Amino acid sequence: MNFFFANPWGLLALLGIPAVVVIHLLRRKSRRVVVSTLFLLERALPSSEGGRRFRLLQNSLPLWVQIFAVIALAWLLARPRWIDSQSTQTVVAVFDTSASMEAFRDETLLAASRELDRVKSASAKTQWIFLRSDAARLAAGPELSAVLADLEKNWQPVLGTHDPTEAFRLARVLAGQKGAVIYFTDHPPGPDEAAGVSWVASGDVMENTGFLGAGVQDGGWNALLKNFGSQAREARWRIAGQEQWQTVSLAPGGMTELSGAWPAGGDRLVLEAEEDRFTLDNRLPLLQPVPKSLTVHAAESAEFRPLFEQLLRIAEPASRGLAGASDVSLGVYSPLTPQTQKGAALIFVEDSAKEQKPLSGLIIAENHPLMENLNWQGLVARDTFGMPFREGDSALLWQGSRPLIFLRTQDQSSQLVFNFDVRRSNALRLPAFALLAHRFFSTVRTNKVAPESANVETRQQIPVAGVGEIRAPAVPGFFAANGAEGTPLFDGAAHFADARESDFLKASSGSNVQAAVETIRQSHARGEFLNPLWAVLLAGLMLWNWFLTGAPAVRPHVAG
Repeated sequence: MNFFFANPWGLLALLGIPAVVVIHLLRRKSRRVVVSTLFLLERALPSSEGGRRFRLLQNSLPLWVQIFAVIALAWLLARPRWIDSQSTQTVVAVFDTSASMEAFRDETLLAASRELDRVKSASAKTQWIFLRSDAARLAAGPELSAVLADLEKNWQPVLGTHDPTEAFRLARVLAGQKGAVIYFTDHPPGPDEAAGVSWVASGDVMENTGFLGAGVQDGGWNALLKNFGSQAREARWRIAGQEQWQTVSLAPGGMTELSGAWPAGGDRLVLEAEEDRFTLDNRLPLLQPVPKSLTVHAAESAEFRPLFEQLLRIAEPASRGLAGASDVSLGVYSPLTPQTQKGAALIFVEDSAKEQKPLSGLIIAENHPLMENLNWQGLVARDTFGMPFREGDSALLWQGSRPLIFLRTQDQSSQLVFNFDVRRSNALRLPAFALLAHRFFSTVRTNKVAPESANVETRQQIPVAGVGEIRAPAVPGFFAANGAEGTPLFDGAAHFADARESDFLKASSGSNVQAAVETIRQSHARGEFLNPLWAVLLAGLMLWNWFLTGAPAVRPHVAG
């Protein structure tokens, strides 16, 4: 039986016991004098008697009755209770899985063991459910020690900054109306962030220096190193494998760019910053990026040759290819000699007529990834011949009822059709045209099954043709993805680049779990029905004490 006092402050009434003892020490013992007649008693004036004030404590029944009365009063005020042996509760603990928690992982595990053990005492039986802050389940079970062991094994805080609202919503559903939800993090959440959720923060303000990101170009590398702390410091860094460290001075919140030539004889390197408590931003792996190269075949057309040369530059890295054996084709459609292009292609309508009037009507862009944030409102297109728009085509840009730009699927490949003569418009002078062409080439490049190498961020999702979508590792390092036959298709270097998670100036410790524990424990408590019994006991002791010390003695009458 889990026994406790609902009002521990009531035990302060026990301080009345020393008071009772002191009163009895100061009490003077009366003497009985027998006289024959009352007139023989002399009238004595009050006198001040010197000497010892405290008397020896006499063992008497009133003393013990008064002590037990004080104990009964303290017992009544403290409200003794015990936990119902049939009571149950569901406790859902949500663990912040942001990368910043990596610096406080051990402290959080220790706080979870301590605080949840207190919550356990509020009920006879507890069902434990542990969730990550992205709502994924970590562990569950009826035994706290076993669930904590699973937590230590499974909880790896590596996510970027994210919203835990969905995890809180799921936790409240799992806990039910009488359950508890506790959030373990590294800083006290705001009132709107975790409304109705108890929290335990195990963070601490600390200085941190780390890498933010890097790039590789022109035979060299460059990287950003930032001081996230509030104090100026000397930061040390080096290329892994080198013995000598280099030092840079960084102001509070300051950042500097590091650069150097790419080491000869290798295609990868690792930058290292001096170790500190937060390790994810201390290592920055880099490799020489190798994008997929496109082969582009351009149709023979003197009129469109300047445009095709421009598009070849937009498609870089690219090379010229043969007809029917290229990744993408640049074609011309003439209504007089219509031809069908095969495979991925950019198709431009040709109209040799000299005088055409401008098209009228509103220009409306469809909601499509290729058209996102592109401004076509300044486009002036003329009423030239067009390519027939057929069922299955997806319009990207309309002017009035005419589809000016649309996508067509041919041989399971996408073809981007400019359904007006771009030479007789101002389309080539609009930034939207070059951006649209670049996006189309990027789409073709992404769908091409070929090896590539790239520098990415940790946990970044990467589409790899021939493999599917993969996710970069959560910890900085090198990784690879192979095709179905073991052919290497992607070689990557993942680096940590979430500046918000590297900043620990707002980290702190605290807890508000005690209030939730008391609320749950009170709801499972038994023993209130005994309150009248303790009150009757106290009243009986007080009445008994009155009879022992306050009731007048009844003397027998003697006849004169």
